[in-house]
Amino acid sequence: MRSRRPGVQLSRMVFRSLGRRLPVTEGDLSLEGLQSPVTIRRDQYGVPYIDASCDRDAWFGIGFCHGQDRAFQLEIMIRSAHGTLSEVIGPEGLAVDRLSRRVGFHRAAQEHFEHLDDDIREMLDAYTRGINAGRLHGLSRRPHEFTILRMSSTQWEPADSLAYLKLMSMIISTNWAEELARYQILIRDGIGSLDALEPGSNPGLAVTSPPGERAAEYTVNLLTEAREILRELGIDADGSNNWVVGGTRTRSGKPIVANDTHLSATLPTHFYLAHLRTPEWGLVGGSFVGSPGFFFGHNGHAAWGITIAMLDNTDLFLEDIGPDGASVREGDDWVPCEVREEKIRVKGADDVTEQILITNRGPVVGPALDGRPTAISLSAVWLENYPFRTVFRAHRWNSFDQFAEDTNHHPNVGLNFVYGDDHGDFGWKLVGNLPQRRGSGALPLSAANPENHWAPGLRPPDDRLMVRNPAAGYIATANNRPIQNSEEAGIGIDFAEGYRITRINELLSSRDDWEAQDMWMLQLDDVSLPWRELKQVVEETRPVDDDSRVARLMMLRWDGHVSPASTSAALFELFIASLLRKIAERAAPVSYTWALGDGGARGFSGNMFAVMRMGQLIELVREKPRGWFEHGWNSVIANSMGDGLRGLRFRHGYHTRRWSWGRVRPLELKHRLGIGPLAPVFNRGPYAIAGDTYTVHAAGVNPLDPIDRGVRSTATARTVMEIGDWDNARFVLLGGQSGNPMSPNYDDQIQTWLQGRGIPIPWSESAVDEVVEKTLTLNPASG
Repeated sequence: MRSRRPGVQLSRMVFRSLGRRLPVTEGDLSLEGLQSPVTIRRDQYGVPYIDASCDRDAWFGIGFCHGQDRAFQLEIMIRSAHGTLSEVIGPEGLAVDRLSRRVGFHRAAQEHFEHLDDDIREMLDAYTRGINAGRLHGLSRRPHEFTILRMSSTQWEPADSLAYLKLMSMIISTNWAEELARYQILIRDGIGSLDALEPGSNPGLAVTSPPGERAAEYTVNLLTEAREILRELGIDADGSNNWVVGGTRTRSGKPIVANDTHLSATLPTHFYLAHLRTPEWGLVGGSFVGSPGFFFGHNGHAAWGITIAMLDNTDLFLEDIGPDGASVREGDDWVPCEVREEKIRVKGADDVTEQILITNRGPVVGPALDGRPTAISLSAVWLENYPFRTVFRAHRWNSFDQFAEDTNHHPNVGLNFVYGDDHGDFGWKLVGNLPQRRGSGALPLSAANPENHWAPGLRPPDDRLMVRNPAAGYIATANNRPIQNSEEAGIGIDFAEGYRITRINELLSSRDDWEAQDMWMLQLDDVSLPWRELKQVVEETRPVDDDSRVARLMMLRWDGHVSPASTSAALFELFIASLLRKIAERAAPVSYTWALGDGGARGFSGNMFAVMRMGQLIELVREKPRGWFEHGWNSVIANSMGDGLRGLRFRHGYHTRRWSWGRVRPLELKHRLGIGPLAPVFNRGPYAIAGDTYTVHAAGVNPLDPIDRGVRSTATARTVMEIGDWDNARFVLLGGQSGNPMSPNYDDQIQTWLQGRGIPIPWSESAVDEVVEKTLTLNPASG
C-alpha cells in the first residue's frame, strides 16, 4: 500500500538523494577467511543459493549475506547485547544498556564460547567472519542508517551470536516478567488479590501431548511462597503455531510440517531465507539473523519448525544488600559479591558508570522496592556454560534419533520442535534445558534462605516431553501448556491459553487427506473460540442503556470470525478489554495493570498475564460469583458492552462502516528509524488483517487498549514443507530479505504473506537453475 501524498513523495525524494546503496550481487570478490571459492546466486526475491566446498565456507557465505542485507539490524543487535546503544542513539538507549551490562550477555557469551564443541566454535567463527566481510566488502556504500546516524559499524566476534541469543532468551523467556508481576500484585494489593488474579488453566482446552487431551487443573503453592516473601520483607499482608501431520493423514502418505513464527511486526523481520549446499549436506529455510542456525527448514531428509515453549528456565531472587552495598545475605552471613564498574558512553551526554553486583545466583538486575535495602537477582540457564547444539547441528539431521539427541543440548529459550523425515517418522519435542529449582518458580524467593537456591546441574530429560509417531496422526503446538502436569515436570506454569491449539487440533483431526496447500489456509483461520464460550453470556445479559442494547445486538449477529471487515469483531475485542480491566481493577485496585500485561520497565513490552486471562474471565462471567461487584455482574457485563461501542464511536465516529476490525486495528510494519519524516520511507502499511490473540491467525495487540497502536506481533515467517516434495516447499517473510528500503527485496513478500501464500526455494539443482538470476563468486584472497 503506497501512499501518493505529496509529503510522502518528498520524503522519499530526499531519501533517494542518498542513493540506493544496494549490495554487490554479481561479479567476483577476493576475501580473507575463505578456504575455497563460494558461489552465491540470488533469485528475484533476493534469496541466496550458497554453494561451498566445505562447512566453514558455507557458514562464511550465510554470514556474508546477512552482513550485506541486514547490516543495520546486526548493528542494533550487537549494541543491544553489548550495552552500547547509547553511543549512537543517546540517552534513549540507557535503559537497555544498563540492563544489558547488569545481566552481562556479552560477558556470559565470551565465557560460554570457550565451552562449545569444536565444530560449533568453528561454525560461529566462520559466520562472524562472513558478517564482517559482507558489511565491509559486500555493499556498494555503507547503509543509509549509518549515514543518517553518523555511526560506524561494530566488528562482530564469534561469541556475539551467543550474546544476542542470550538477550533474546531473556526477552522471550518471559516467566521472569510473570514472577515480577505476581510480586508487584502481592506487595501492592496483598495475598487475596494475587490469589484472585492467578490465571490458572482452563481444563476445557487442549495440551500438546497427547494430541486431543484436555488440560488438567494445576495448583501452585503460591500462598506459602507469598507468605515467605511477606515475612522476609516484614510486611503484613504479586504467539507461534506449528504442527506436523503424519502420512496416515496426508494424501501423499508423507508427513507435512507447517510453521508460523510470531514476533514483533517490524522491518526487517528477524528471519532470513537461504539455501546452503556443500558436497556433504544441504539446508533450506529460515536462519535467525545474527546466528547461522536455521530455526525452520529442511535438509533434504528432515524438516522442522519451532514455536516458543514458554519454558521456565529463569528465576528471580530477592537479595538483602549488606551495609557495604557490595554483599548479600545468605543464611546468617554477608557474602561478598563480585563487583564490576562499567562505563557507558552516551551520545550528547555525560558518560554513565554502572556498578554491577554478581551474586552466587547471578547478576543483580534491579531494585525490588524503592527505599528498601533489597534487590532482585536473576538466575538463568542461558547464562550458564552448558553444551549448545540444537539448530547448529540441524543440517545433519537424518533421523528422529539424531534430532532427539542434538536437541537435548539447548541452554537457551525453550522451543517446541515439530519434526518429520523421509523415513516416515514425525513428532514433537519440547527443547530446552531446565534448572533444578526448589519451588514453583512462580514468584521471586528470598536468596537469604539457602533452601531456595537452585541445585547444581540441570534437570534430567523427561520422556513426557517428546512424542514420536503419535497415534492421532498429527501433533501441534501454539505456546500452550505442553502436558497436563507441567508444574510437576518442572517446565513452568505460565503458558499461552489453549484456544489456538484447541482450534488447530479441531481442524487437523477432521481430515485424513491433507495436502500442503491446505496448510496455508489453516494458518489463516480466524475463528474465535472465546466467542463460542461467551455468546450465551451475551445473550443472557440484560442491557442497561441504549449503548449496551445496540452493542449486544451487534455481537449476537456476529459469525465469530475475527475478519478484517467485521465491525462486530472490533466491538467484541473492546468489550473484552473493558471487562478484563474491570475484573482486574476490582481484584487489585493498585496493581491491576500488572495483571493485564504491564511490563513495568522500558525496553520490554510486558508480561504474559494478559493473554493468560481469557479463561478466567469466561469462568467468572459464567459463574458470576457473589461479592465481586456492588451492582452485580449483569451491570458490569452490560456496561462493558457499552464501553466497546462508545470506544469505537469516540475514536472512529458514528458511521459503523469505519469500525471494521482491520481498519481500527491495522498492521503497520515499522523500522527502527521509521519516525517523523522518515516514516514513509522505512515503514509499510497499514494493512487490514484478520485475527486476534486467540485465533490461529494470531495478531497480538495491547490488551489494555486493543486499538491504540495496531498489531504488535504476528506471524513474521511462515512455511509449509511436505517431506520428499522439496522443490515445492514454500516460505514467506512479513517483509523481505533486505533491510534496505531502497531495495526491491525490502517489502516484496508482503503481498504474498497477506494472501496466505509462500515463495518457492527449490532444492534440486535443475529447479534452482530456473529461478536464480544473479551470481557473485567469493574467492580466497591470495597470499
